Amino acid sequence: MNDVIARDVGVVIVAAGSGSRTHSPELKQFRWVAGKPMLLHSVHAFQARADVATVVVVLPRAYAGDPPPWLFQSDLDRLVVSSGGRQRGDSVYNGLEDLPPEVRIVLVHDAARPLVTGATIDRVVQEARAGRAAVAALPVVERVDKMLGEAFEAAGGLDRFLQDTAVVLTSDHGHCEVLGDPSSVIRLDQLLGNFRQAALGKAWQPADQVMICPNMRAAQIYVQHPTTEIVQKLAIAMLVDPKVDQVIWRSQLTGGSSGYTVLTHRGRIEFARDGASPTSVDDFGGQWSWSGEAAALDFDVDGRTLCYRQYPNAFERIAGVLDLDESGEIWVTAKPGAEFEVPGGKAHVGGASHGAMHQLDSLSPVIVAGGAAPRRLPKKMRSVDIAPLCMQILGIPMRYQVGDPRK
Repeated sequence: MNDVIARDVGVVIVAAGSGSRTHSPELKQFRWVAGKPMLLHSVHAFQARADVATVVVVLPRAYAGDPPPWLFQSDLDRLVVSSGGRQRGDSVYNGLEDLPPEVRIVLVHDAARPLVTGATIDRVVQEARAGRAAVAALPVVERVDKMLGEAFEAAGGLDRFLQDTAVVLTSDHGHCEVLGDPSSVIRLDQLLGNFRQAALGKAWQPADQVMICPNMRAAQIYVQHPTTEIVQKLAIAMLVDPKVDQVIWRSQLTGGSSGYTVLTHRGRIEFARDGASPTSVDDFGGQWSWSGEAAALDFDVDGRTLCYRQYPNAFERIAGVLDLDESGEIWVTAKPGAEFEVPGGKAHVGGASHGAMHQLDSLSPVIVAGGAAPRRLPKKMRSVDIAPLCMQILGIPMRYQVGDPRK
């Protein structure tokens, strides 16, 4: 027997703003973002819930009687159009008045926030069902939003601001969920319990063998006196935990002549830059030779081109970090859903984290806008391409151009 879900949630989407901050004849909430109007994103997000009885859309008075036709690309049985008031509070009040009597929980949403996620809505509804008020916002985001609005207004509106300014918006990493079970934690100090470990935050002592430096979903293992035997033993000890993804080191540490070694539960691979006869090329023109199991870094080769799947641009990123003078002898990463922890620290159990090689940690959007911004971005970009992109916009020469291979 199927449970019947009560439709007791009412939603008021406030879309009655005049767009004064954007100084544009087109209302901000009617502008197209990610394939459809901003307002329609919000309507669809809330109507996707089985417990939503009605979505009330509060429009400016001039549009309430004749809404844009695309608004009706929704569940009309659960859509009501209401008329806005002089102030936002008046518009919210009008929307509340139009909710049906069976509504027990009310959500008020701003149409200018079009990409609200189902998970966010879930959390707010859960809080409301528990008898608590909830606001789906981070204080820092609200502060940034307010500051941006003030900057746009001071420049004469969004359109005028973008005529004179180039905006580059990105993040330096993605985010990977950490499972809510304590078993998602990887305790490196326990896995390496047979090795003499340096005290956290302290200098080397003569008898120490390893120093563990975790950073969320990746960790560096410094080895005071590295030998082939100890590096191999460390790698095997860490891979005892199935939540460990890759163990990575410079091949010279285990008898190789040059290059880098990756050991995983899926196999082992060794690779090097250029070389006498490079066998493969990446998306940025970097040339590589390699041997072993491609499954270790989950890639294919199309002709000579490396085609990465779960671990974007893996060769260049691994080489870049291991070539740093300050790098640990060994790097270790966690599989999705897991994070490293040592005494004195605390993993983000039930939250999110980053730092590993996986695409969940690695991929982030790049948005450019404004008169001086390029009209088109390369299909493939890296975080290290952001600086040359900005310098290109400013007309300042730089050693590297966007998309150049890094060495």
